[in-house]
Amino acid sequence: MVTNLIKGKFMKTFVELKKWFEMYPPESADGKGWKDFDRKCKKEFPIRYWLNETLIPNVWWPVSKFFNSIRNWIRFRFFERMHIINTKLKPEYYECDTILLHGMFSILVDFVEIEKAWMQAICVEKYKKPWYPFKRFRNKEWGLKYLEWEMTLTGEDQNPSQANAAEEITNLYNWWTIQRPTRMDPYDLMDDKLFPPDRNFIDMLSSERTVDQMQVCQQIDDLEKQYDDEDTEMLIRLIKLRGSLWT
Repeated sequence: MVTNLIKGKFMKTFVELKKWFEMYPPESADGKGWKDFDRKCKKEFPIRYWLNETLIPNVWWPVSKFFNSIRNWIRFRFFERMHIINTKLKPEYYECDTILLHGMFSILVDFVEIEKAWMQAICVEKYKKPWYPFKRFRNKEWGLKYLEWEMTLTGEDQNPSQANAAEEITNLYNWWTIQRPTRMDPYDLMDDKLFPPDRNFIDMLSSERTVDQMQVCQQIDDLEKQYDDEDTEMLIRLIKLRGSLWT
């Protein structure tokens, strides 16, 4: 109990000291906001500004960069292979349009559940890094929490564009993970009375169809087209978000 209390006070002091050393940067800002912050620090805190902008970048960063380059060489070749897109499809043959759709939305899911979740972990949650140095962090709830916070940045002195992007990311993520998987299979429209399951499908295609059968086939075609148009629309919306998919 005493140890945890001391540790808690130490961490609180460390965080406050870090904020002081970094001259209390804003939680979020646009390009102009960060430029104004930089000018203010240079004028009001010249010593801290010199330490942050001159000493550390020219002395500590080169050393840190050298060791990080070795770690990252191993990390991104054998553990987190971020240059390869995992479509999360089951191993079998797929047409390129299916691979493209699933690949792009798989990137979006990873962005929310890994990248945004990590921002929530380091900014809000009391997250303790695991000892394993190459384990990829994933947390769906934390990713959505961080997006929910970003959506509140609508004030003029905040970042409305970031808020709008967060809302669109959330909508597309929910569509892909919740709404799309629950869509009805178009072929569930095929009634067993009209299309007997024990009858050969090839024979059914080559034989003359009844009016009722033709109506059902048209409904299936219409629903498939509706799904395809929806997939295309959502994919276009995702591509338009490309510039916002970074942390």
